[in-house]
Amino acid sequence: MTSFKNLFARMSKAKMRNIYLLVLIQLVSSLLITIWSLITSSGFRGDAGLLSWFIIVMTLMPFIDIAYVFISTWQNEKEFDSQTWRLIPISSTKFYIANISSAIVNGLYLVVLQLAMGIVAFLPAVFDHNIRFNVWQISNAVGKEVSGGNYWAKFFEAFPIGILLSEFIAFLLFAFLIYSIVATIDLSSKTILDFLPERHSKIFRAIIIIVLVFVLLIASGNVMNMLYQMDPAHVMTGEIRSYSSVWFTNFYLLIFSLIFSGINIWLLAKYHESK
Repeated sequence: MTSFKNLFARMSKAKMRNIYLLVLIQLVSSLLITIWSLITSSGFRGDAGLLSWFIIVMTLMPFIDIAYVFISTWQNEKEFDSQTWRLIPISSTKFYIANISSAIVNGLYLVVLQLAMGIVAFLPAVFDHNIRFNVWQISNAVGKEVSGGNYWAKFFEAFPIGILLSEFIAFLLFAFLIYSIVATIDLSSKTILDFLPERHSKIFRAIIIIVLVFVLLIASGNVMNMLYQMDPAHVMTGEIRSYSSVWFTNFYLLIFSLIFSGINIWLLAKYHESK
């Protein structure tokens, strides 16, 4: 049997090409837009000219991330259909988790690369005296707070570590849930299609997907309304309310992720055929 670690590493490596392609697109497009804006003097003047590359890199970041979500979703479904991956001696559960989690980890790696690109794009700004002075003032103020022993206390007061951790976990669970829902729609439509005539299969699958999406939208609306009424944050105040609300959300994200993942693993094991 192939270990989960080896399968996860191989899947992550196979999907890494799209990460580098998106980073390259963001880098080249941000440079071209920056050069064009400086040549035409449109929108960036004075100190802003040195920050133009940084501003454009940060502006393009959410669009690249959205593109990654669509590409990684398509690639996940492609891996589910791949006969090469399915021939690997490993359980459907490990195969499914490795496929989804590798997409999430690669997405986090993409964000790290984008932040590194943002730091590099900010470097031209250090040549400006006013920007250097502003950065020095900020770092000096932070240094005084740190030396006085007040900085970390104020930081954790403004950003409680428990809430930051729970929100990060919420992000991971939400990403896993989105990938799982899309996988459920894809695998369910293909499974249902296997019991229908092969003729006009594309039309049948489109209708099945529309029906499944419609059913999920109605069900999710009713479930979200029910969960909102059950949220304990309604009867709590202060920091306890913030903690309870976020962890309550995490709990239900986990439950729904497990439900959709269970459906997908069952479909992969019992009905879905690789091609």
